[in-house]
Parts: sequence; structure tokens; C-alpha cells
Amino acid sequence: MGDHAGHLMFVDGGDGSIARSEQPLTMASLTKPMVAAEVHKRVNAGVLALDASLTTLLPERTFAAPTGAITLRQLLQHQGGFDRARLDPVLIEGREGCAAGVEYSAARPPQQRPGAAIIYSNVGYCLLGNILLREPQGLAAPLLQTLRSPRGAAGGWRASLLETYTALRATLPVADLPSNVKLPDGSYYGYGWRHWPRTNVQPAWTHFGRMPGLVALAATDGRELLLVAHFNGDPSDPELASEQAIRQLWRCTEWSGVEHPR
Repeated sequence: MGDHAGHLMFVDGGDGSIARSEQPLTMASLTKPMVAAEVHKRVNAGVLALDASLTTLLPERTFAAPTGAITLRQLLQHQGGFDRARLDPVLIEGREGCAAGVEYSAARPPQQRPGAAIIYSNVGYCLLGNILLREPQGLAAPLLQTLRSPRGAAGGWRASLLETYTALRATLPVADLPSNVKLPDGSYYGYGWRHWPRTNVQPAWTHFGRMPGLVALAATDGRELLLVAHFNGDPSDPELASEQAIRQLWRCTEWSGVEHPR
């Protein structure tokens, strides 16, 4: 955890080996805010347009209707209509691969009407990765390597906890992307981060990632404070467990501001 001034605090749940180690860790869906930040950069530069369709963004690929009409904005905000309730196409036949997921989804219409609901989607971010890879110039080497890995933009980031913290720090301040479609609790996704209504029990922006045997999470006030954590285990409800962990760990933001391991 740290602030904009560069003060860091390490909170170790065990022997401290993960927090201070340079060992690369699988960060799963914490990849997505980094990918979205690169998309945001290109939108600001006029290279990409939020309302451009997949057919325009990936002209070399053939899409089934109405998949080709899904927009960049909808991909960013998990509103493309890709419903992984029965099958996550990124995990076809046990293969954790963006390439397989994109091939599968491009050939079929989305399960739900694009723009009608927020349905968290790995394949939507795989498609964002393909869009970025069309013009790889300017991509930082770690992100480029991530996008070319099997899990790609959906969850290919592998790095130490501190390296992950530094990469997510580079996405601050968080850019909002307001949404007319919200989840039942009032939250929605902007540029890769989940945006929560202002409350006293959680930070404004969060994201978590899960793969068998691990949970990774990140939280920020969007401006200065940033929390990154990594846990081994398989909670029965990863989303609930992540929200509870964030609320508990966020209390550390009351700390005074100088580095002091705990």
C-alpha cells in the first residue's frame, strides 16, 4: 500500500515472503485496469474512439452479427453481452487462452444484447488486447509481453507484488467512464476499475482477480492511495471475500505515512 508521495507500507499476513519478494505472481484480472489505461491513453490521443465497433477496430476479422457492432466502450465496461454463466470461451476445453476465446466468440452472436447489462467478461478484454496489438508501438515491454501471453489482456500479468503496485500506480488518477447501466448495488465499470458509490466502508475504485488457488485484489481512492494484495486459497465466494478483504485492509490508509512494515 502506498500514496502519491511514494510512501509505502507492507502488510504481511505470514512470513513476509510475498510482500517483499521479487518472485513473479499470477495477478489474474488485475491485468484489466492496466489494459484499460492503455486504451484510455489511445482514446485521449484520438487513435481509438469509444463508439467505434469491433468491425471497424478489427477489420481483418470476420464477426457474426451483432458481435461486430459491439463498441470499444461496451468492451471496456463489460457491456458487450458476453455471458460466461455456462461457458467462459477463454477456458474452452481447459485452455486458458484469449486466442481460443476470441475465435469462439467472433463466430457467434453475444448471449445478451450489447449495452443492456453489465456482464463481467474475460473475452471482452481479450478483444481489447487484440485491438492494442494491431498497433504495438508504444506499449511498455511488460504489457506487450502480457498481451502476447495465453491469458492475454484478460489476466496475463505476472509480476512481483511491488511491480504490480508500480504498474497500477501508473494508471492513477483513475479516469471515470460514466455508465447508464449499473449493477444492483449501484456500481459500474469505467476504464477497467469497478466504481462504487461513495460510502464510508470501501474505496471508490476496486478490482479483484481469481484463478484456482489464488485471489489478487486492488483498491484506490482514484487519486493518491493504492492497495494491492495477493492471497493463496479458494474462497467459496471470491467476490464477497475480496470485498471484505479490501474493507479490512483499507483501514491501513489511516496510517501516518512513513514506511513501517507490519
